[in-house]
Amino acid sequence: MHKIELLPKDKIESLLELQKANLISNIDTKTAQDQGFLTFQYDAPLIAQMMQYLPQPIAQKNNEVIAYALATAKEVCFENEKLKPLIEVCNSIQYQGQKLTDYRYYTMGQTCVAEGSRGEGIFDKLYLKHKELFSKDFDLVITEISNKNMRSQAAHKRVGFKTLHQYQQGPTLWNVVVWDFRT
Repeated sequence: MHKIELLPKDKIESLLELQKANLISNIDTKTAQDQGFLTFQYDAPLIAQMMQYLPQPIAQKNNEVIAYALATAKEVCFENEKLKPLIEVCNSIQYQGQKLTDYRYYTMGQTCVAEGSRGEGIFDKLYLKHKELFSKDFDLVITEISNKNMRSQAAHKRVGFKTLHQYQQGPTLWNVVVWDFRT
């Protein structure tokens, strides 16, 4: 049983090691298709900035980060070129007849579970921690998933995310998905 806790600053490097091991540029095609992948490489200053705005749920094993689900405040997204496109798309779409900007929302920066810990329910527990931490202050959580990342799409759907929009950025077709904490 893995306990979900909040990322302490001294574990940022452990998180980044897990991230690096799962970047699409560092894994083979079959692994990416079967296990999913991460698209963006974050750095320690960005993770620290994200932590200033919102707590970051993680799971550890043997004192190493084995899973994380990064919460990203809109303020951080506006300042980062990798994260900015999602916020710009959110400014132009609607959810349940209202502009997304009319809702209180934050975005997911990235979610990852280490290879040896997949299938143990950690992903779902990370998102339940998000709901516990953020549902009082936010109506929605929004993220984007490459349409080629079938494992991530299925996992997000299982938790309660629904596809809201698609957009093309370079070679990638992104699915913008939303989880409504109010339902």
